Amino acid sequence: MLQERVEVAGSPGEAQSPLAEDRAHVLTLLSRLEAAPHDEALATGFNRAIVELAKQPSVEVFELLSEIADRPWLTHARDVHGWPCRAAVLWSWAELGYPWALELSAEDLAYVRENAHGSAGGWLTLTFVLSAISAVLNGAAVLLLLVAILASSSFEVLLLLVPAPFAGMLVHALATLVATNAAQARTPSAAGRLKTLSYAGWIALVPAVLMGVLSIEAGAVLFIVGLPLLASSVSAGVAARGLLKR
Repeated sequence: MLQERVEVAGSPGEAQSPLAEDRAHVLTLLSRLEAAPHDEALATGFNRAIVELAKQPSVEVFELLSEIADRPWLTHARDVHGWPCRAAVLWSWAELGYPWALELSAEDLAYVRENAHGSAGGWLTLTFVLSAISAVLNGAAVLLLLVAILASSSFEVLLLLVPAPFAGMLVHALATLVATNAAQARTPSAAGRLKTLSYAGWIALVPAVLMGVLSIEAGAVLFIVGLPLLASSVSAGVAARGLLKR
């Protein structure tokens, strides 16, 4: 039956429909996952495909989700974050909204709550906002310092070291933005990257302390500009723990 659904969903007549293509992709992954339920990479791809499918609420999607939700082996298939594939299916079903979500039983809703895919959503959003602020502040600082240095009549190559701490924080902010986007898209390695970046962010304190020794004013400026980076590092660490605990 499943093989027939895969063949029908992938027929040339429906290939032009984005929904038909997404359904065919989900069914293909489902068929492969049934043969290898303990493949975390495959389960991760399946969960991501199911979540994306729920963004197109329709009778067809509802019928597909309701048909596959009770497959017992989906409970044992888990993605790299430990999120059961059955929970992903039921969560996506609930995301379809009215009237299809009303078809979920109390037991199904309880299962979704017990197997939530992490409470990192809010922390990821906060991390993204703080990282964006950090990127803007440090990008502006680097640009202004470079213009001032290059326009100086007493230009020296060593002066290019002055914007280096801000450039480092800019790179960190951009890397955190990329990792946050990847985490929101459920990329397998994103949680680990966020965890690493959360630790790396504290390195910003080192140049601030060093510059503070040379100049209190410069150290204070660097520390203030680096505050959004430190805050984003904290939120990234919390988000990473929320993703990795699953």
